[in-house]
Amino acid sequence: MGSWDFHCSIEPFKGRRFYSDLKEQLFASLEGASVARVIMATVQLFGKESFSLNDLFVEERQRIMKLLSQETVTRLDRLYAEVYRDNYGIMMAFRRDGLPIPQELQVAFLWWLWVIS
Repeated sequence: MGSWDFHCSIEPFKGRRFYSDLKEQLFASLEGASVARVIMATVQLFGKESFSLNDLFVEERQRIMKLLSQETVTRLDRLYAEVYRDNYGIMMAFRRDGLPIPQELQVAFLWWLWVIS
């Protein structure tokens, strides 16, 4: 569903033809880009029982959460590095003059301190 929202269902394997038909119907529901439509199709095809990340063992849930957050962490790492490089001079001027570094720049500065440690 995107982000951390999962709605999973299971069905015993009943043959390739059944699987192909099921897959076709599910992908057709995805074309509408409606979460409600996908959940309705899932309930219709699999029944009311569903599972979420909370139904997984802790280790598996954590592994999936790390995988899902990796892209965001990588993007933030690049962003903080850019903000730090682009604003290094002004941050040093604030620091030299004993002024508080604006909070928006502090994040990049703290990131830099964390990277070098």
